[in-house]
Amino acid sequence: MICCLKPRPPANVTAPEDCGDGGVDAGDVALSPTAQQQRPPPAEVSRVALFAAVEEDDVLAVEALLGAGVGIDEVDPEDGYTALILAAEGGGACVAPLLEAGANVEARDAFGRSAAYAAAVAGQAGTVAALLAAGANADAVDDDGRTALWAACALRHVAAAAALADRGANVDAPDARGVSPRAHASVEGHAEVVAFLDERGAEKSAAARLTV
Repeated sequence: MICCLKPRPPANVTAPEDCGDGGVDAGDVALSPTAQQQRPPPAEVSRVALFAAVEEDDVLAVEALLGAGVGIDEVDPEDGYTALILAAEGGGACVAPLLEAGANVEARDAFGRSAAYAAAVAGQAGTVAALLAAGANADAVDDDGRTALWAACALRHVAAAAALADRGANVDAPDARGVSPRAHASVEGHAEVVAFLDERGAEKSAAARLTV
């Protein structure tokens, strides 16, 4: 469970000066420069708390944070993922409240991967379907030109690939090298993936000539 983050009493507060009428001048109540430097930025605190709640699949904590106004599409400073991308990869219950709260289904991480892509490569077929139903692009590509279906097939996640195909994903969309999902599966000897793609009408290319 995520511990509730309670605000600390401000340290090193400068003493307010008497305004003469018993009141306090609001401009005189301020944190010293040292105290301001010690305080982490509010956006950073909220992002860390939200990501932690998502990783724990703590729906109540996620809902509470969103209700308190935490930025739903805040991104990780290193890898660029959002809470929805993180939740989609795990395939947990936090995907639903994030979608209901309006999370951006087309947000991409630092590698160009969307939430639907993250769910597909993790084999989370149900999450893939939920994201596509919420408006996610079934044919969005990552920085290597690979669609979520391409990646799911490469990792032999047939159910996730089927969820994408059911929503109109292009089963023939190649990667940046021009290699189709079926060609890759054929060269790699992934018979179950080849069978799935054949069933969905994928083009049969001269896969034997490819080096993937």
